Amino acid sequence: MSDDHARKFVEKLKDDEKFRERFLGFMKKEGFNCTIEELTRARWESLIATHYSEPLHARPNLPASEHWD
Repeated sequence: MSDDHARKFVEKLKDDEKFRERFLGFMKKEGFNCTIEELTRARWESLIATHYSEPLHARPNLPASEHWD
């Protein structure tokens, strides 16, 4: 998925209640009972863990990574 498609998907989740409910329903059907907020938090936790486990030059596309020590 391209960055543009990912952004559009997230926007649709935010703006389209029916789409969001279908998405969350699919997740529950597959055994994943969590909220959009929990998904977001899990993604950020993964990003932070990756940041601290790899040198910055290995992850140059992290937001504002050029400012991190």
